[in-house]
Amino acid sequence: MKLIVKCQKCRSEIKFPHKIDDRLEYAKNVDENFTLSCSSCNTEHEYHVDNIVATDYTLVEILKNRVILYSISFVAVAVISFFFIGSLYLTFFASILIPFILMIRAKSNDSKQNLEFNRHKVRGRPSGIGMRR
Repeated sequence: MKLIVKCQKCRSEIKFPHKIDDRLEYAKNVDENFTLSCSSCNTEHEYHVDNIVATDYTLVEILKNRVILYSISFVAVAVISFFFIGSLYLTFFASILIPFILMIRAKSNDSKQNLEFNRHKVRGRPSGIGMRR
């Protein structure tokens, strides 16, 4: 999940420097407001936790981030399918198809995480939620 904040002045994307899974946990542990500096316009602004947006990785970024996983799966599928199937064409097809399916599943999982992250905001949340009387 790629977390970004839009600069208030030039609207360029600023990469969020921390890895978080939930806005509410970040607000509880650190603070609701934080300061980031934009490298494009060299200004520093204060942002709220709700300004953080999760965006999808492109297929190229997913491939770049998980190149070792895809390489290992490519080699493993190629070796196993060559010994069990015996056909060179089927081996080549399977060794390309399996890593491609893994990449599509990773993109789908990333999209689901982004939707879940972007759905929940901190503002407007009533205080004392989940407290029993």
